[in-house]
Amino acid sequence: MMSSQRIEDTQDVMDMSFLSSLYTVVRIVHPFSKEVIVDYSRKKFPLFNGRCICSQEKEYPCKRDGCMAEKAYMEGKGFHKLVQYHHKLWLVAVIPLLYKAKPSVLELVKDVTNALTIEDDEYRETVLFQQFFMQMNDTIVKDKLTGLYNKKYMYSRLDRDLREATANQQTISLLFVDLDKFKLINDDCGHMEGDQVLADVAKIFCNTIRMKEDWACRFGGDEFIICLNNMKEAFVYQIAEGIRIKILQLRKNKEPGISTSIGIYTVNMENAIKNISIEEMICMADKQMYLAKKQGGNCTAMNGIVK
Repeated sequence: MMSSQRIEDTQDVMDMSFLSSLYTVVRIVHPFSKEVIVDYSRKKFPLFNGRCICSQEKEYPCKRDGCMAEKAYMEGKGFHKLVQYHHKLWLVAVIPLLYKAKPSVLELVKDVTNALTIEDDEYRETVLFQQFFMQMNDTIVKDKLTGLYNKKYMYSRLDRDLREATANQQTISLLFVDLDKFKLINDDCGHMEGDQVLADVAKIFCNTIRMKEDWACRFGGDEFIICLNNMKEAFVYQIAEGIRIKILQLRKNKEPGISTSIGIYTVNMENAIKNISIEEMICMADKQMYLAKKQGGNCTAMNGIVK
């Protein structure tokens, strides 16, 4: 992580020709549209032409989790990241700017595949070296037990999805999922079996939702949050019920069994009177989940109606 002070003009950074001698890509882009405002790179590099620095796919603007350009500008501080493109390891730096009074970020990219070393011989080979850093990136954003996003990263991802839903006048739905009487499994069967239940629940989420558009997070303990983007309420309810039924089947012939209470909160940004915060969305979904709990669990609540 770099300085938290936003740079007001590129002249305050350093001479761009000097940066171009150090980096493969040196350019100033708009943090949201990803439009390249000025490109100081010594030569055009096809891998990054016309696309966000974060994107490993041909999506434009970038839809990748935690886009660095957006994150750097919104938080007013720079970031470094190691990423893998075309079997090479790249060092990416993004610094927020106000270029000619316009929101901007400075993007710097350099091939460091053969420039970085790790003392352990186990990671001498390039492929293992790349895998090592990819695993490090996963560790930052994912829960180790379930493989779902962790709570810290969830706030960053939900913030981005809320802004995108607002900009495109789309719906966004949160499912607050709480396992019923999960403590009984830990107490009666041991924590190892409890951990296996959590991992199995995570697999159900991943096999049910659209992994490109939607995501799931372990919010804490036996609580989870699922975000469904631009989906009609009727389909959101179907997804929630599908998850509830599959979880109920996990320990069908075992004691204690497992079930879940699910609360759904959907916002249609086209009809929204005011912008809703991350905390408000989570709170409203949580309230719906408690309505389901009060009915004895193993049910889904949406718009104050429990089924």
